[in-house]
Amino acid sequence: MKSGELGNEMFFIEDGLVEVFDSQGQAVCILGPGAYFGENALFRPVVRSTSIQAVSVGTLLVLGRTELRK
Repeated sequence: MKSGELGNEMFFIEDGLVEVFDSQGQAVCILGPGAYFGENALFRPVVRSTSIQAVSVGTLLVLGRTELRK
């Protein structure tokens, strides 16, 4: 996920680690199993304000706005 992209889904971390970067590219935190990100995109199309990069191999679960409304 990259800052500036239009978002339509959120992500849940099942396994592994991801690093969060602000819009200036500065590392903010590392998220692991049980954490989630991108939730604002479930309610309306939003421009992503952070970038996410995998730190390790893992599994992400994706929930899109269309699936939520079914």
